[in-house]
Amino acid sequence: MKNRLQQFNIDSVSNLLCSIGFDSLGKRFIRVWPRSKRPVDQDWPHRTYTLSDLYIRNWMGNVGLVLGDGYIDIEDDHKDLRNLIEHRLPVTKTWQSPARSLHRLFECSLAHTIKLNAGTTHLGDIQSTGSMVLVPGCTHPNGGHYRIANESPIARISEMELFDVIRPFVQKEKEHGRLAIHAASTRTVDLNAQQRTTVVRLLAPFWKKGQRHLLTIYLCGYLLKRRVRYMDAREIVTTLCDETGDEEKKARLANVSYHYRNRVTLLPRLKGYSGLREIIEGGALEQDAD
Repeated sequence: MKNRLQQFNIDSVSNLLCSIGFDSLGKRFIRVWPRSKRPVDQDWPHRTYTLSDLYIRNWMGNVGLVLGDGYIDIEDDHKDLRNLIEHRLPVTKTWQSPARSLHRLFECSLAHTIKLNAGTTHLGDIQSTGSMVLVPGCTHPNGGHYRIANESPIARISEMELFDVIRPFVQKEKEHGRLAIHAASTRTVDLNAQQRTTVVRLLAPFWKKGQRHLLTIYLCGYLLKRRVRYMDAREIVTTLCDETGDEEKKARLANVSYHYRNRVTLLPRLKGYSGLREIIEGGALEQDAD
């Protein structure tokens, strides 16, 4: 009886999630009604919590993970899609729903949800911005529980890698075109820790009230034109905000997400190096073609 009751206690859910690395996702969790998939808050995409927040608030219901901003969930409902993912994509953190479908969490800059079908057969979904998913330890409306299937670290994939795998199951021409544009524009460059630190050290002295908003925009332009991946841009801005005490970090990160999500339309008119130089007056960044 005690074990059964613990499955409905957020303390056990929080401990489980922390033990398998979900705490590293930070403030991406929401409150969901017990034995339900319905969020408690109507504005749930903007009312998120850390696992510690939920523990302190003694939340006793389900917990949802908000997707987008660099994270996607691939849910497979059919063995054909499952086999393809297992052979073509890297191993990543995975959990199973009571219906036995698998949820795989990836780092990926895809910013919209896609339904995957083979003819009239629904194979699964890729969920991103505007979606959330129940996490391991939660209770399905049917009374079953979401259970961890693989505790591996969250793997990173590009939109190009994803597109190559799911192409046969994307049936709408419009969706094909949109994916092709995104894939073509996301052959990304990874920055190492030293490169990220160099950018932070250069911009930190200028990360002040009155110019932080413009610096974020110009930094996005600079990084996008060099095809620097979204997660590196997000980490740079996060570090800048933390080191300078920027109380509007959430707004800065939302700005980064907006520019990366809309890069195809924004990039042609987005300042990069020249905008940064206007503020830092000839900093040490190597000039690119704006």
